[in-house]
Amino acid sequence: KVEGIPADWLSAPNRPISIVPGEKKQVLITFNPPRSPESLAASYRVSANVACQNRPAEYAVAGMLLSLSPYYQFSCAIDPAQLVSGQIGHIAIRNDGNSTENFAVGWSDPEQNLEFTPARPVFAIPAGEEIAAEFRVAAARPPLFGAGRRQPFGALVSSIMGLPQSLAGDLTVKGLIPTWVIPVLILACLV
Repeated sequence: KVEGIPADWLSAPNRPISIVPGEKKQVLITFNPPRSPESLAASYRVSANVACQNRPAEYAVAGMLLSLSPYYQFSCAIDPAQLVSGQIGHIAIRNDGNSTENFAVGWSDPEQNLEFTPARPVFAIPAGEEIAAEFRVAAARPPLFGAGRRQPFGALVSSIMGLPQSLAGDLTVKGLIPTWVIPVLILACLV
């Protein structure tokens, strides 16, 4: 019997092993924790209990320390991917690794005309958990006239240990003065 870790983490012989007095035998126990956030990176005190089937009061215990290393994996998304200037968007980051991880978001836009709030967010996310953080994006210098122009932007989500992931979005930037105002002003001047 092995104690200290979930039973599905190991494989060991499921039939009794015959040993005559004075004999020694080795038993192979394989530890195979699943790659999931529930298999937390930590040190686990494990004990293997061996008992005589005919005399259960006679037993031996072997202790060991099992160290499970961290692995790093995450997923992320922007919702909605198409925003209107000043609209609240959400960036969702899920830590699919098995230890708490720090994530940073860096924003970019090819025209360098957008302002992002918050500018460079950082999040500490426990294993198996997800955050959905709000952000706003707006044109730093909106055009004076215009019905609306789409401007692409990007987010680079990175963790300390994992590969960064790129996300894409669009911002519809409207002019300060809508285009329909010009003909109305011209007609007003003619009257």
